[in-house]
Amino acid sequence: MTKALSRKGQKERRENSHLKLNMLPNNTRRKTERYLLGDDNCEDELSLRTIAYPNIQTSGVMFTVRAKAESLLIQTLEINHLHFQEEIHVVVHTKDGGYEGFETNSTAWKILSSTYVKPINQDGNTLIPVREFVPVQVHANQDRSFYVTLDTSELRCSSSSKSAGTLDIEDENLQVFVGVSLLQPQFSEQLLEPCGFSGLFHYKKLIDCDAVVMSVVPFSFMVQHNDMTQE
Repeated sequence: MTKALSRKGQKERRENSHLKLNMLPNNTRRKTERYLLGDDNCEDELSLRTIAYPNIQTSGVMFTVRAKAESLLIQTLEINHLHFQEEIHVVVHTKDGGYEGFETNSTAWKILSSTYVKPINQDGNTLIPVREFVPVQVHANQDRSFYVTLDTSELRCSSSSKSAGTLDIEDENLQVFVGVSLLQPQFSEQLLEPCGFSGLFHYKKLIDCDAVVMSVVPFSFMVQHNDMTQE
């Protein structure tokens, strides 16, 4: 993988490459420019929103997601809650695989975020800042579970006619499964199922930018670019 350049190095590489980048097809230009600037994140940021109309009020929700053909990086979450004005304390836990059998076992989980947040609109949608969230991988064709909890019973999730563990929603990269509601904060034994997570996943694909760019950019372009930047 390439290493990020200094600001001065990025500027020089951008100036040297500008004319040749314009010669590339539109659909490869952006990824190529990021590659030449030393940016490993050549994939766009993506998102998946779950159920839009939550109707259960609870302290926490525990659920599982699955990456499809490519590994993903979950960057942060948006949650939905009832506290429209004041800050709330939210904690997000995670573990590999499913949550079944680990609903009350706090040692099996690790914390991704423990922070105070405020809603971004009157619907109660609340973004956990990226700087307050440890990004976590979901490997291709594998499961990862999350437990989102508040200090109060004001987190909102969605009732479902489906049983816990069945598919709730998906896009081309990520599947989200129906989970369970925990009625008391922090790994309560009082479970109410099923309950679908209500919120938004912010994620990226985990890909090798070198491989992506080299598969679409003519070799002659890369040789000429290297010659330019070494002058």
